[in-house]
Amino acid sequence: MGGANASQSGRSHQDMSGSECKPDVERKRDSAQPEDRAQPSRNMRSRILIVDDSSMSRRIVRGILESAGHEVTEAADGMAALERYSLEKPDLVLLDMVMGGMYGLEVLQKLREIDNQARIIVATADIQTSTREMAVQAGSRGFVTKPIRKEELLSLVNSVLEERP
Repeated sequence: MGGANASQSGRSHQDMSGSECKPDVERKRDSAQPEDRAQPSRNMRSRILIVDDSSMSRRIVRGILESAGHEVTEAADGMAALERYSLEKPDLVLLDMVMGGMYGLEVLQKLREIDNQARIIVATADIQTSTREMAVQAGSRGFVTKPIRKEELLSLVNSVLEERP
């Protein structure tokens, strides 16, 4: 019993000390919680639509974007991209320029007709200045060349996502 009293007395003493210290601990937690809550809003999980006729390219880009915390959907051609965009309204579209069926520039123009605030980044192996100029004139917010480098893609994606529509 003496052990029980000692442990109660120890517990009681700890409770008293704990209650005196507890508000400080809670304040520290409370002061950390708003930062924790603010963090996701700054690094909000964005919905990104990848449009590319190459399943390998989509898989690589998906891996890069998901590793950065983004939610990714895919479309293998222009018509599927227009349908997915209309239904899902993603935060950003990463669009290949050279695809079978509908060329990327046409998809870009149609996406802008659906939503003139659409944030679209063009991804292509075509490094000609004229291609870049056409994409910008059609409403692209950015341009990334293939093969895609992780750091370059994530930097551009973050930059475009931070822009107001």
